[in-house]
Amino acid sequence: MSRNQLCSYFIFLSISLSFLLSKPIKPNGDEQMYKLSGISNKETRSYYLLDKDGLSYSKLLRLGEKGDKMILKVIARSSIAPNSNSRKSFGCKLVIKDGKKTLLSKELKYNKKASNVSSLTDKKGFYFTEAGFWIEEVVLSKNLKVFIKPLKGSSDTVVRLTMEDSDVREKNSNKISTLDRQKKFDIQFLNKNLKMVSSKNWILLDNKHEQKFKVKGPKIIRIFTRSVIDDLNIPYYSVSLYEDEKWISDYMFNKESSNRDAEIVNSKSLSNSKLSKFNSFYFNVPLGTHYYSLKIPKGGLSNEVLFKIEEYDIK
Repeated sequence: MSRNQLCSYFIFLSISLSFLLSKPIKPNGDEQMYKLSGISNKETRSYYLLDKDGLSYSKLLRLGEKGDKMILKVIARSSIAPNSNSRKSFGCKLVIKDGKKTLLSKELKYNKKASNVSSLTDKKGFYFTEAGFWIEEVVLSKNLKVFIKPLKGSSDTVVRLTMEDSDVREKNSNKISTLDRQKKFDIQFLNKNLKMVSSKNWILLDNKHEQKFKVKGPKIIRIFTRSVIDDLNIPYYSVSLYEDEKWISDYMFNKESSNRDAEIVNSKSLSNSKLSKFNSFYFNVPLGTHYYSLKIPKGGLSNEVLFKIEEYDIK
């Protein structure tokens, strides 16, 4: 095999694996399906019409094992006239439940232009908009359910739901740094084979200082966090996220000590400080350049938190 053939093979293999890792989920019942083409070479993708009754998804445990952390991705489009120069507004409401407990209830609104995506058999003469994306990290359980509901006044919307293991998503090689230069901390911990390994480029967040960074979207960002274990005996820690100076969300995590002996190794003030288990959250960066801030909330339960940023392309 020539060098060029080998290179082509690895490119094809990489692309194929990225699709295999993402598992499409069929909604409950007999919902109207559209086979859309023009998204990826000769492949078609299944989307489902969001009618007045909405779409529901259950028995999600078949996609993994109980307790597995998964990335749930919502992909939405709306029909639009071909060669349209205008944009179209549409959306849906995402509800995630574990039994009777509501884990998330969020309206997803998009304003997208036309794309080359069309249906092979339905809505002939119509194309579809660019995709609107949203992702959430979920933990698989027997009673986990997802509901996609229509928004009042929204244009016709078709939806595709996929799920993939959160640990296999391939991160972007780009590095995101804070706007001002900050000291980077190294963490040392035991891996699954009980071998001591290190993780670099963690940044300290405390009650006195927020940390800011810039991202060009569309992208998916994952923030890893660990709390410094102190003597306050508070079981939780929390972090606030802001986008373009507007509050987005507060995230609260259990401050449970690491069972992998995680500690900071390159700081005099925090030398050998014990750390919590890592926790993480994802958020979606919309098109364009945006500025983000991480803060410890006023009156929050945290004193010092380490965080690390990873960037993912939307696929």
